[in-house]
Amino acid sequence: MTDFDTTIKELVKGAVDAELGGRRPTPKFNRPVADDRFDFLVLDDEPGPVGALRLWSAPMLAAVLAVLLGAALMVAITLKLDHRVDPAHLKPAPARPTRPPAYFREALGVPEAEDVPGVSIEPISDVDARTYQDLGFYYNDPQIVDYSTPRPKPGEPYSFTLKYTVAPNEEPVYVLSWKFEGVKTGDCPGPLLVRQGHTYLLHCTATLGPDGGGTLTVMWHGDNEEGGLLLGVACSECRPWSQSAGSAGPSAAAIARYAKAVAGAPEATGVPGVTVGPESSENPGYTGLGGPFDELAGTTPIPGVNYPFTVEYLVDSGDEPEALLSMRPEDVAAGSCPRPFRIRPGHTYRIRCQVTFQAGKAGRLAFSRLSPSGRQTGSAPLLGTG
Repeated sequence: MTDFDTTIKELVKGAVDAELGGRRPTPKFNRPVADDRFDFLVLDDEPGPVGALRLWSAPMLAAVLAVLLGAALMVAITLKLDHRVDPAHLKPAPARPTRPPAYFREALGVPEAEDVPGVSIEPISDVDARTYQDLGFYYNDPQIVDYSTPRPKPGEPYSFTLKYTVAPNEEPVYVLSWKFEGVKTGDCPGPLLVRQGHTYLLHCTATLGPDGGGTLTVMWHGDNEEGGLLLGVACSECRPWSQSAGSAGPSAAAIARYAKAVAGAPEATGVPGVTVGPESSENPGYTGLGGPFDELAGTTPIPGVNYPFTVEYLVDSGDEPEALLSMRPEDVAAGSCPRPFRIRPGHTYRIRCQVTFQAGKAGRLAFSRLSPSGRQTGSAPLLGTG
């Protein structure tokens, strides 16, 4: 007899006791005898009505039936549990956010950031939002943060996070990619699609080369613009070479290449349409475009009309000793800015440009900054919209 059989037996006995209580007489056992009148066996030779059941038999049968039904139910449940499926697995998968497709050529086949391992997505932080608001507009701003080793040594693997923020008023989608140079090994997630109004954290790894240097060029490409920024990966402050405390800086060969590229380029003071002033007191430690174009604010451009405007470019006092700056309007009917010129740390440059808009287009101002550390490019909407 199995444990299951014993359990059934005990359940039957308990059910009968509960049903009959003290009314159950102990039946006298008689050897079964054949009855000529019926084709079944009787357990008692006492007379009784044909087809009648004894006092105890009906409750007992009912109790036994209930127990058997309960046992069958237990077996069925046991069998079902052996093949059970976690209810959570039966829930429909959460719907993915509806994202407009990216139609430009460079975006074809590039995965969304959320589908790329090693990428975290966050909303724009309050601190970043206030910073951008103070500057008057948003911009693409890659940074290196969260070094695993504060000052990595040559040949020592380490990790860091590349932080990339896309403002709500930038283009709807960019392709974000990267390129390491001067390191023994280097890897980041991507390329991938990034979208406006989010901060992306790319978890990267690198191993510095024998000279302890290395750079990471971050590149972004949209439908109407592209840009890039070269970052040093050997610094604990995670800023560009020009702002990296303790960084070895560009090599002698890089400085020589830069000098050859900018040979003959004038100082800003010798270029018509450019005014040089002191370092900005409102944006200390910042290098880049200084804010919106005031003369174009609220403008509804009329095609064929020429609009003059002023660009401010700020250079932090701790920046590289020299760089070459150039600017030009794009996606417009016509436009011009002064010729490329040299910029130096600790100054504000006011650059006079002009533009004629195309019908229905806001236009952009593209800029390029060339230095011994490499080339940084970017653009900003002329009318405050992407």
